[in-house]
Amino acid sequence: MKKIILVCMLALVLFIVGCSQQMNPAKDGSIAQKENNEKKSDNIIDKVTDTFSLDVSKLKKEFSNLNDENQTFFTDVSISKEGSDIKMDFTITPNSTSKMVLNIFTLGISIKTYEITQNFENLKITYLNNKKQQLGVMTIPKKAIKDMADYAKQNNDDNYMENPYLEAFWKISQRMYDESVPELIPSSVAEGMFGNIAGAKADDIAAALAKPVTHLEVDCGYSDNWDADADDDGITYNIKPLSADNTPVPIEGTFETKAYERVQVDDYGFEHEKGKLIYTRTDTLEDEDRLKYFDTWSGYSIALNWDDVESFMASSDDNAILYVKFTDKEGNVFEAKDGDGSYSSCQIRES
Repeated sequence: MKKIILVCMLALVLFIVGCSQQMNPAKDGSIAQKENNEKKSDNIIDKVTDTFSLDVSKLKKEFSNLNDENQTFFTDVSISKEGSDIKMDFTITPNSTSKMVLNIFTLGISIKTYEITQNFENLKITYLNNKKQQLGVMTIPKKAIKDMADYAKQNNDDNYMENPYLEAFWKISQRMYDESVPELIPSSVAEGMFGNIAGAKADDIAAALAKPVTHLEVDCGYSDNWDADADDDGITYNIKPLSADNTPVPIEGTFETKAYERVQVDDYGFEHEKGKLIYTRTDTLEDEDRLKYFDTWSGYSIALNWDDVESFMASSDDNAILYVKFTDKEGNVFEAKDGDGSYSSCQIRES
């Protein structure tokens, strides 16, 4: 991966240096004459013209060079000034949403902006999808861009990778994913995350992540066999963070599971209450570790091994009442239970 980044960076530097040389030819007579005419002009409009408006035209032209037909990053760009910051909104194409591509693109944007104008303190870049939904925001200080640009001019060789600001810039650019709207992930990103997971389609994941979780469901499922012998080893229960339309949403968070003996309290087996606590588990579902548990139909599938259940009376019901509390990363708490109904069961030991 480091070699890939090196090749990409060197190619980008060579491209930027080439563009820079084209943008700054030796002044010929016509250019010098034009500058003299501008200095002599007494037109009040010329005196109050915002130089940044000229920079915008230059920036858009340079970005269009980066956005050629063989490497299309965006379909629209808006550039404006907000106080001492330059604000850029890019509507990017689905094929440019990978972290690597956006990092390289952002590096090119930043250095090119610094070459054209230094009339800013921070560069604020916002990436939008074709529905104008915000995918990510990055704020790049001019200081970091300056050091990157200066080093690139002085060291157009392998030593470029030794620039300490390259690593710092790389970390800054990762913030696009930290600061992005958590519910919005483009399908191409979801493909990389969930594409190889059985039962999880990238488009379904991307659509689900756009929906807020409103409630939780728990399904005890059925007994399951996890090894080579003929006997079942436990149950696989499903934790389902659900949206208002009951779509399972793969939000990150921590779950706590508790299983209690199921005690019959009537003569007919229709009513039950929880008895002794016989099983507890707390675990976290986050980052890529959680993906192996998620299914777009069942939610998170969690194994409960009967060997982990505390012993209880043989005369007690083989089923239990299962309680699950799920706390997402924003601190929202969702709770659900299963196994307390007359026709529901959570098999807690081998029959």
